Amino acid sequence: MPMNRHERRRAKVLERKNIPMEKIAGHLCAWDGCERTFQGEMPRGWSFMLLYWSKWPSLEFWDIPPNDGLRDAVLCPEHTKQLDGNLLKDIGQDLMRPPIGSA
Repeated sequence: MPMNRHERRRAKVLERKNIPMEKIAGHLCAWDGCERTFQGEMPRGWSFMLLYWSKWPSLEFWDIPPNDGLRDAVLCPEHTKQLDGNLLKDIGQDLMRPPIGSA
């Protein structure tokens, strides 16, 4: 017997882990095992890492629905280079910069 549309849906499982505030001195690098932090303005070399899901991908941060955010974190310079240099596909330097006129 065929299932109707509602019976085929699967529950989405989301796990949240809370880090006690006393363990974080400012912003903590999101890399597993890294304890590097900074306070105040972000130092040169650190990177924001934003992961989100959207049915209609948005290029504007403020258009991302809050419930669609998967991860909003920072990476230290070492792990920024490691992620971009070894784990992500090379898309070329021109594609890594913001479009002209978007600043």
